[in-house]
Amino acid sequence: MLAFYLALLDGPEDRARFSAVYETYHLLFLRIARRILGSDALAEEAAQESWIKVCRHFETFLSIPSQKQRAWMVLVVENTAKNLLKREGRLTGLDWDAPAPQGDPANSEGWLLELIAALPPLDRQVLELKLVLGCSDAELGEALGVSKNTAAKRYSRALARLRARLREEGLHD
Repeated sequence: MLAFYLALLDGPEDRARFSAVYETYHLLFLRIARRILGSDALAEEAAQESWIKVCRHFETFLSIPSQKQRAWMVLVVENTAKNLLKREGRLTGLDWDAPAPQGDPANSEGWLLELIAALPPLDRQVLELKLVLGCSDAELGEALGVSKNTAAKRYSRALARLRARLREEGLHD
């Protein structure tokens, strides 16, 4: 596949740079896509689509500061995998603006979504990346454009705010 991607690029310098980028990130692309999609075949498809996007926007990639390039690549493959799930009809996403089902919290799943929806957008994003997609602190940091330690702290704070909301509702000790 590398030869196909190289054919999409202009000039030997870009091809040499892309080859190095491909070697660095190819396995990461597959791992992220597999985690989201749950299938090796779909992960390969998502990785291929992601590489085509990288080729089309290779100048943009090169203009990104080196310490943020990995985060950009992670977002490309995550978004591509999610879009593939949508196309396959398997991802409905979490609609934080939709009303949660009403009823007894002990007998409903909607109460937790309602509490999360009431949190600030950054907290919702952090909780979704960490709890729904299973991102590590390092991956969370990359997605947010912050360090691993800052990402861990943001997750801790978002979780603390969620626990506070649970306590307010009498659902957490």
